[in-house]
Amino acid sequence: MKELIVNVVNSSILTGLVKAKLQQVLTMSKYQGIIALDLDGTLLNSNKELSNVNYAALKRAYEANWAIVPTTGRFYDAMPKVIKELPFVEYVIVINGAEVVDLKNHKTIYKAEIPNTQAIDIMTYLDQYPLIYDCFEGGAAFMTSTFKTKIDEMASNPHYRKMLRELRQDVDEL
Repeated sequence: MKELIVNVVNSSILTGLVKAKLQQVLTMSKYQGIIALDLDGTLLNSNKELSNVNYAALKRAYEANWAIVPTTGRFYDAMPKVIKELPFVEYVIVINGAEVVDLKNHKTIYKAEIPNTQAIDIMTYLDQYPLIYDCFEGGAAFMTSTFKTKIDEMASNPHYRKMLRELRQDVDEL
């Protein structure tokens, strides 16, 4: 493991870097600006579906030369197919801002990875508190078996609990 991406709730530092990279990419294009939208509870309804109303609004914005950029805490492979297949979406921001993916070329154009030693320091610090965390590497998410047993206690949203169980691979330690 060369580098890890630690999924920390407050990723404001990464957000600025992602915004700068997207502005750099989009400055050379036809767009007048960026509309970045969270998926769960914003762009997608409670059934994790894209409504016709939201689809039409996104399409109108795109036709008015706005870049539509879905954003999520999920890793790319866990992003819903309906979002990946939107014909007017060229980029997505995943892993809480740690990665920007070019959908047309199926290529990561930006990564904000935390070096392994720094990730270990962060996890050691977090271990002092009653919380759970996970790590991302190589397009996959990992969580310790011990943390997975605490999902119900730590996560109140049923959909989020389900995603944590299904999308995090069990490991003995991170």
